[in-house]
Amino acid sequence: MSRILVLGGSGFIGHQIVRELLERGEKVSVMVRPGSDTSLLEGMEVDLVEGDIDRSGDIETALDGADALVHAAAYYPIYSLGRDSQKASALHQVGRIHKALARKNVRRYLYVSTLSAVGRYEDGRPEDENAPFPVERLKSTYASLKRAMQEEVLRQANRFNTVVVAPTAVFGSGDRKPTTGRVILETAKRKMPVILKGKMNAVDVQQVAWGVAEALQKGKSGKLYVLGGENMTLEGFFARVARIAEVPAPRFALPTKPLYPIAWTTEVAGKLLRAERPLLPVVGIDFAHYGEYMSSEVAERELDYDPMKTSVDAAIRNTITWFRDHHYLPARVIL
Repeated sequence: MSRILVLGGSGFIGHQIVRELLERGEKVSVMVRPGSDTSLLEGMEVDLVEGDIDRSGDIETALDGADALVHAAAYYPIYSLGRDSQKASALHQVGRIHKALARKNVRRYLYVSTLSAVGRYEDGRPEDENAPFPVERLKSTYASLKRAMQEEVLRQANRFNTVVVAPTAVFGSGDRKPTTGRVILETAKRKMPVILKGKMNAVDVQQVAWGVAEALQKGKSGKLYVLGGENMTLEGFFARVARIAEVPAPRFALPTKPLYPIAWTTEVAGKLLRAERPLLPVVGIDFAHYGEYMSSEVAERELDYDPMKTSVDAAIRNTITWFRDHHYLPARVIL
């Protein structure tokens, strides 16, 4: 490919995708809003194109001369309030991308979805691409939005030669906001005395970036690929984080259901106070409540994806090291 445009390329997962593509000899452009933090892209030979994903004209301009588009900046609901309006905004974003693609000669489109848009088996088997999506999960604003977006992308997959990937819980270096890495950061700071009960699948961000690059080349049009790592309980994950960070492990694990009223209350309060994020986001409870073990067998078979290429321990260690090097953690927190 002569050039690949990456939306979300200055973010946590996106910048690792950019790095992986560059290492494979691809030319990469990244669309960024004016004034965006592009520090994660420092030292990379990448073309920065100013634009806003909320304007289809900007996307069209950024796509000039591009052979492929990687969309790693899909709508993310921080609050779970206002589900209908948020879903409309999410689907409008999908529509703007499709509108831009329809006007450009782009040969390949890769959409980065999420584990929350993957289905679940009633018999407890690990979730995969063919699992039916449970109606219960639509109670989650995050999951219902992400599922709707993924379905619309796949509905028009043949039109744009589209492949979709669904990373699981991603950890590693460069989580500057932070996103998933927040739980590691709070544990390392000894501010996570209580955790939630549940299941999860964790994966290193560089492993996901490798899977994205493979899917871009080898993925079948109209297919969804789960890019995961290792299955574990939430209690087991936090025990690993505590061991690697050399801090006491959280002592109490609570069930999720009793915490929903508290989370909704903090969301209402956050909205009233115009806070950037609620104190206890409902989406955080959703991740634990609906969390399941995941399978990457389809990606292993069709993309030569290796779920264990990088261990979860290494991903945790990389996350903590990056936080320490960038002063998110005090100097006394040493590996």
